[in-house]
Amino acid sequence: MDKESRHRTVRESELLIGNLGSQKQIQKAELVTDMEHIRALACMHESLQWFSFQMRAMINSLPSKSKG
Repeated sequence: MDKESRHRTVRESELLIGNLGSQKQIQKAELVTDMEHIRALACMHESLQWFSFQMRAMINSLPSKSKG
């Protein structure tokens, strides 16, 4: 990530902390600002969506006797 993008991300984090700070004190360390971590979380989210869809499909394909 280039310096400008990092600065923008840090500024957005500060705004988020300020906007939500009245509801809950958010520490800067609780925010994910590293784009590689964000990409990894997005991939994990997509994988979990796929997995849950496959599990639902498998459960729905079971005979009703085995669901009860």
